[in-house]
Amino acid sequence: MRDEDFKKKRGPIERVLLVLTIAACLSAVATGVYGIYNFPDAPIRQTADGYAGKHGRPRTPEEFEKFVLWQKAMFIVFPAAFVFGFGFAIADAHRRRRAV
Repeated sequence: MRDEDFKKKRGPIERVLLVLTIAACLSAVATGVYGIYNFPDAPIRQTADGYAGKHGRPRTPEEFEKFVLWQKAMFIVFPAAFVFGFGFAIADAHRRRRAV
Protein backbone atom coordinates (compact mmCIF):
# COMPACT_ATOMS: atom_id res chain seq x y z
CA MET A 1 0.00 0.00 0.00
CA ARG A 2 2.77 2.42 0.86
CA ASP A 3 4.49 1.80 -2.51
CA GLU A 4 1.28 2.67 -4.36
CA ASP A 5 0.94 5.94 -2.45
CA PHE A 6 4.61 6.64 -3.05
CA LYS A 7 4.28 6.16 -6.82
CA LYS A 8 1.28 8.47 -7.00
CA LYS A 9 3.28 11.33 -5.51
CA ARG A 10 5.49 11.91 -8.55
CA GLY A 11 5.84 15.57 -9.19
CA PRO A 12 5.32 17.31 -12.51
CA ILE A 13 9.03 17.31 -13.32
CA GLU A 14 9.34 13.55 -12.83
CA ARG A 15 6.21 12.97 -14.92
CA VAL A 16 7.48 15.13 -17.77
CA LEU A 17 10.90 13.48 -17.67
CA LEU A 18 9.29 10.03 -17.66
CA VAL A 19 7.15 10.88 -20.70
CA LEU A 20 10.16 12.38 -22.49
CA THR A 21 12.24 9.31 -21.68
CA ILE A 22 9.60 6.95 -23.03
CA ALA A 23 9.11 9.07 -26.16
CA ALA A 24 12.86 9.31 -26.77
CA CYS A 25 13.32 5.55 -26.30
CA LEU A 26 10.50 4.78 -28.73
CA SER A 27 11.99 7.24 -31.22
CA ALA A 28 15.41 5.64 -30.85
CA VAL A 29 13.98 2.17 -31.46
CA ALA A 30 11.97 3.36 -34.47
CA THR A 31 15.00 5.13 -35.92
CA GLY A 32 17.17 2.07 -35.43
CA VAL A 33 14.65 -0.26 -37.02
CA TYR A 34 14.25 2.14 -39.96
CA GLY A 35 18.00 2.12 -40.50
CA ILE A 36 18.35 -1.65 -40.22
CA TYR A 37 15.54 -2.15 -42.71
CA ASN A 38 16.60 0.51 -45.26
CA PHE A 39 20.38 0.41 -44.91
CA PRO A 40 21.42 -3.17 -44.16
CA ASP A 41 24.71 -2.56 -45.96
CA ALA A 42 25.57 0.63 -44.09
CA PRO A 43 27.68 2.67 -44.24
CA ILE A 44 26.88 4.05 -47.65
CA ARG A 45 29.75 6.07 -49.07
CA GLN A 46 30.73 7.83 -52.23
CA THR A 47 32.86 5.85 -54.66
CA ALA A 48 34.34 6.62 -58.05
CA ASP A 49 31.23 5.15 -59.72
CA GLY A 50 28.66 6.88 -57.51
CA TYR A 51 27.49 5.55 -54.16
CA ALA A 52 27.81 2.08 -52.71
CA GLY A 53 27.11 0.20 -49.52
CA LYS A 54 29.54 -1.84 -47.46
CA HIS A 55 29.10 -4.91 -49.66
CA GLY A 56 29.44 -2.97 -52.91
CA ARG A 57 25.75 -2.71 -53.73
CA PRO A 58 25.21 0.43 -55.84
CA ARG A 59 23.06 3.13 -54.26
CA THR A 60 21.40 6.26 -55.64
CA PRO A 61 22.18 9.81 -54.51
CA GLU A 62 18.70 9.95 -52.93
CA GLU A 63 19.45 6.86 -50.87
CA PHE A 64 22.75 8.39 -49.78
CA GLU A 65 20.97 11.59 -48.68
CA LYS A 66 18.44 9.54 -46.71
CA PHE A 67 21.33 7.62 -45.13
CA VAL A 68 23.05 10.85 -44.07
CA LEU A 69 19.81 12.15 -42.54
CA TRP A 70 19.34 8.84 -40.74
CA GLN A 71 22.86 9.06 -39.32
CA LYS A 72 22.16 12.55 -38.02
CA ALA A 73 18.90 11.38 -36.47
CA MET A 74 20.75 8.52 -34.74
CA PHE A 75 23.20 10.97 -33.19
CA ILE A 76 20.26 12.97 -31.82
CA VAL A 77 17.70 10.42 -30.62
CA PHE A 78 19.98 7.94 -28.89
CA PRO A 79 21.79 10.52 -26.74
CA ALA A 80 18.44 12.20 -26.02
CA ALA A 81 17.05 8.92 -24.68
CA PHE A 82 20.05 8.59 -22.34
CA VAL A 83 19.91 12.24 -21.22
CA PHE A 84 16.18 12.11 -20.44
CA GLY A 85 16.59 8.72 -18.78
CA PHE A 86 19.40 9.93 -16.54
CA GLY A 87 17.45 13.10 -15.78
CA PHE A 88 14.46 11.06 -14.73
CA ALA A 89 16.62 8.71 -12.64
CA ILE A 90 18.24 11.63 -10.83
CA ALA A 91 14.91 13.38 -10.20
CA ASP A 92 13.30 10.14 -9.00
CA ALA A 93 16.24 9.35 -6.70
CA HIS A 94 16.06 12.84 -5.26
CA ARG A 95 12.33 12.41 -4.60
CA ARG A 96 12.93 9.03 -2.94
CA ARG A 97 15.63 10.51 -0.67
CA ARG A 98 13.29 13.29 0.42
CA ALA A 99 10.49 10.77 1.19
CA VAL A 100 12.60 8.70 3.58
